[in-house]
Amino acid sequence: MGEKSEPTASQTQAAPPQFSAPRTLKVCYKSWKSSGIRILDAANEEHELYNIKVSLHKPHMTFFDTTTATATGATTGAVIGTANFHLLHCDIDVTVRGNPLKLAARGTWKTRYVYRSPALGGATLTWKTDSCCTGDFSCSDERDVVVARFYFSVYSWKQVGRLELLLAPGVGNEAAAAAEELMVVGLALAEKTIGNRLAASTVVV
Repeated sequence: MGEKSEPTASQTQAAPPQFSAPRTLKVCYKSWKSSGIRILDAANEEHELYNIKVSLHKPHMTFFDTTTATATGATTGAVIGTANFHLLHCDIDVTVRGNPLKLAARGTWKTRYVYRSPALGGATLTWKTDSCCTGDFSCSDERDVVVARFYFSVYSWKQVGRLELLLAPGVGNEAAAAAEELMVVGLALAEKTIGNRLAASTVVV
């Protein structure tokens, strides 16, 4: 089967939903037999913000803005981001609203991911694991201020985890774009972590 083409820029230019910070997002599988993922507002779990299609083919993750589907009556929302993984190295290729991001893996025993954030004016952000036991990780800026955290749900078969967006409140679409970028990157890293766990569990000794 041929690889699917990346979403075009015209598919990714709608303005992001408005965010206030700090904010917690709940990340859940659509069902026990589905790899699809729903992103909910933890303060109002009836409010779905995004959903994610996970595939074995590129793009491996496609992020949809559910709020645009609700507003227009469409079956799926606008594509706002993608993520692609690699077999031969740990870097991750991400797009957010048409902006390409390269998440560069650094370190040997404790991998961290570094990238320059278009939404934050080119600031360097670093995602790193906080706990080897749970796999939880956080994102810090150049001043080592934590701007986001992801916590895995260890005892739930349906809930993947929760993402806390800790950005200081910003202005309009700028704050929303930063929060959305952190959401896409953070959940790409969560999916990468889950994939690594599954691969490790299938290794025959």
